[in-house]
Amino acid sequence: MIDLRHAMNEGLEELRAEIGDLLESLDKRTKPTTPAFLLRVQVDDLEGADLTMYQALSEWRLQTSKAQGFDAYRVFSNRILAEIVRVKPDTLFAMSGIKGIGQIKTKEYGDAVLAIVEKAGRTSW
Repeated sequence: MIDLRHAMNEGLEELRAEIGDLLESLDKRTKPTTPAFLLRVQVDDLEGADLTMYQALSEWRLQTSKAQGFDAYRVFSNRILAEIVRVKPDTLFAMSGIKGIGQIKTKEYGDAVLAIVEKAGRTSW
């Protein structure tokens, strides 16, 4: 029993050392030179059909959040709405690839968002 406990303690120490090494290597990684906010679509940059799509998504988000009893940003942030406009996903899989949209939000809101994107895309022709 003592040998087993000793072996387990040694294993834990090795694991702790490996985790420490991993955390240290993460701290040493270089950060991107371009700030993330410059890589994303800004709401102010939207115009024409994209602005119309953004406004439709924003209105849907407001109504959805009111129906669910919480703030609109908890459905999707302005940044995520702008990314949806930029990407114009046509499938749930494509939508789930947008940063900030996981499985839960895709499942809960995906069909409604895709319908808005599709309708806005048809009316922009």
